Amino acid sequence: MIVLCGPLVRDTGGLLIFRAGSEAEVRGLVDGDPYAREGVLEHVRIEHWDPVLGSLVGHLGD
Repeated sequence: MIVLCGPLVRDTGGLLIFRAGSEAEVRGLVDGDPYAREGVLEHVRIEHWDPVLGSLVGHLGD
């Protein structure tokens, strides 16, 4: 599930924050995206993120 997403301001591309059980789950979602299937995405990087502060932390939960 996508929690937040949007374009990067100073560069081409965007940032998508997913809530998922595993990196494999996120990889499946990204690989199924129409932009990925059509070869529009030049680079995809998937990183684990552990938010600890901020107004959304309580809403992200496990």
